[in-house]
Amino acid sequence: MTVEELKNHIEKNTLSDDFLILQYSDSTFLAHQYINQIALNKNLSIHYLTSIEEAGSLLASQYLQVCFLDKYTNEMYCDYISNLIVVCKQVDSGGLTHTVKLPELEEWQIKDYAALQLPGIDDSLVDWLCSICQYDIDRLYLEISKIKIFPKGRQQLMMQELSESNNYKDLSSLTAFDIVKAFICKDLKTLQEYFTEDLNIDELGLAALLLRNFKQIIDIQINSKATPESLGISYKQYKAIQHSCGHYTNQQLIDIYELLTSIDYKIKTGQLDKSLLKNFIFPQILSI
Repeated sequence: MTVEELKNHIEKNTLSDDFLILQYSDSTFLAHQYINQIALNKNLSIHYLTSIEEAGSLLASQYLQVCFLDKYTNEMYCDYISNLIVVCKQVDSGGLTHTVKLPELEEWQIKDYAALQLPGIDDSLVDWLCSICQYDIDRLYLEISKIKIFPKGRQQLMMQELSESNNYKDLSSLTAFDIVKAFICKDLKTLQEYFTEDLNIDELGLAALLLRNFKQIIDIQINSKATPESLGISYKQYKAIQHSCGHYTNQQLIDIYELLTSIDYKIKTGQLDKSLLKNFIFPQILSI
């Protein structure tokens, strides 16, 4: 199936329940968008799998099962499982008949996305935001989420002031939020910059952000019945967290959360010197 055919099926709500592979090359962003819309059309909750072995036909009537893999191999035998989507970078020849190759996002598509998410904002400011984010869709997604926290009547004025003063520091330099995102998405390039450069980052604040963000991901990824209401968060917050799911297995998330909880406890009780966080403690997250 081509991506145009997939779009057509989604728009007309005619997509079958057959097993589907979404193959990406640069970012999982588009895959998340298609998955969310397919689940909405089918009136199914999204159930993130930690491995393909967890997939089962009995879940097909309640969930859209989603598994993130590096590579789909011919030995996985998913053809018979309904409402199962695998997201991966590589596909063996046996899976090609089930594969939709997602295109790399072009600059005009990224601009259109930003304009759609920020209605009423001048095109020049949308262009500025895309440029500051270097047309990185994941980074742009996070920055738009921050901007949308403000009332619509303030968004235009706020962006105007920021662009004129060139004072949007959290977009033009590496921040704690960038580092948290890098840990969540396993962005090794950004993490290498963090670990090798002398950056003005509050390690205690970073530890607190990591603990909070990984707890939020656990709440949604492991609990397939979680809703914004049950978690006490807004729908926008829920969707933003859901976008961060799938990079770690459930067990990895639990192990990382236990590590971060231990760090938090030891810092508060004086058992751990914060100077050890960057070079000796945080790298343990990547080894889990």
